[in-house]
Amino acid sequence: MIFGAFVPNTIGFDNPKYRGVAWYARTVTIPKTWNAKHIGLVLGAVDWEAKVWINGVEAGSRIGGYTPFAVDITKYAKSGEEAFIVVRVEDFVSNEQPKGKQSGWYTGTSGIWQTAYLEGRGNAYLDRFELIADLENHNKQANVKVNAYIGGNKKDISCQITIGSEKAELKNTGKNGFFSGTVIIDNPKLWSPSEPELYDIVVCIKQNGKVIDKVQSYTGLREISSAKAPGKDYKHICLNGKPIYLLGALQQFFHPDGIYQYPNDQVIRHDYAYAKKIGLNFLRIHIKSEIPRALYWADKLGVMIMQDLPNFESCNEISQKNYEIVLRNTIARDFIHPLFHGAILMKTGVSWAKATTVATGSCGFATCTA
Repeated sequence: MIFGAFVPNTIGFDNPKYRGVAWYARTVTIPKTWNAKHIGLVLGAVDWEAKVWINGVEAGSRIGGYTPFAVDITKYAKSGEEAFIVVRVEDFVSNEQPKGKQSGWYTGTSGIWQTAYLEGRGNAYLDRFELIADLENHNKQANVKVNAYIGGNKKDISCQITIGSEKAELKNTGKNGFFSGTVIIDNPKLWSPSEPELYDIVVCIKQNGKVIDKVQSYTGLREISSAKAPGKDYKHICLNGKPIYLLGALQQFFHPDGIYQYPNDQVIRHDYAYAKKIGLNFLRIHIKSEIPRALYWADKLGVMIMQDLPNFESCNEISQKNYEIVLRNTIARDFIHPLFHGAILMKTGVSWAKATTVATGSCGFATCTA
């Protein structure tokens, strides 16, 4: 049940330089058919600090500007009745938050800037899942480890996953709704820019033998590694065990009305299709976490991605903590996408030569290959 689409730079409205607080309020009616369901409020992305009230009661909060978060509002709202939703967003774009393109160079994206919706969930439901493929034998066999995290009432539940035509029953580890198992795929079709093969996924949650949640998704199987280039003394990046020459560009997509958001799905597809048309096999996403639909088209069309995480400017323990929030949430959201081959983990406004060491690492510039 979608009740609100993105509103770019809603903090400030017609003044993109405004920094501060914005309030959102909306009354919605909870469907009567959700009487026996958990009711989840999902906000696609809110920049930067958000608090949520349902019918005057604080229901949840979140820090981080690029990934979704959900609030279980079951005890604050009833099916068939109206719910008054209030969201307070604060974004002063401090130098200690990963602000990326909001560093004074581009139009800001403060506030609610991705779709908001209500979700009727079963008594138990799939919160998220991860796939880790072992492709040591490449085209012969793929061993895909599956980790599934179940929310809600976890009593007497089971979890099954289907990848392509292969099924597996996941084992309850006894760790608060954590299920795990392995799917074996013989003669796997591997994902690559030239052949972007994808597998359909279905995850079913059962309680006492009855399906109470079913999630459909997709993934691709690929391996990123490095090895000595044939006849050379240096290492080369490999895709699925074979050297690949990376030819890419910096992705700076920005849109007059939506800023980070595209005007429609056709425009998203066109941009990634055009990258392929001119001979590119990867794009580097510039200091932002790309929207999920764009990653879908990159997966579908065969465009590899180097993810450039949003940068901060002041280097201290607070900025490191904020950065880790964005990093971990981005990884959790995008874990099953086959397109990623690397990440630029830190890029700050601090002089690289004078970067201050914080905790286990230095603020500055680092590249990681997936």
